[in-house]
Amino acid sequence: MVIARKSWPRFFERIKDGTKTIDVRIADLPMRKQFPMVLEEWDPKRNEYTGRRLRVTAKVIALADILSFYTLRELMTHQLVVLEYSAPKKGKKKRK
Repeated sequence: MVIARKSWPRFFERIKDGTKTIDVRIADLPMRKQFPMVLEEWDPKRNEYTGRRLRVTAKVIALADILSFYTLRELMTHQLVVLEYSAPKKGKKKRK
């Protein structure tokens, strides 16, 4: 089963050119580790699809019950952000 979802133009283009590889979405679709997905470009200004489609493979990185971490008030006040951490750099051992 291929899942289709809207993608706004600024995100669609960045996913297409490979500069955007992480996305935040609600988990309203069947959760498998990896699944085919079609992103359909949606123009929010014109309130219609542009006709451009992009077939991708989606990989679930993590699921979170947001309300177990934040209150509804906090979620309504602040945006969500997805962070990507790099591994901490290991310090060089000092020679004696």
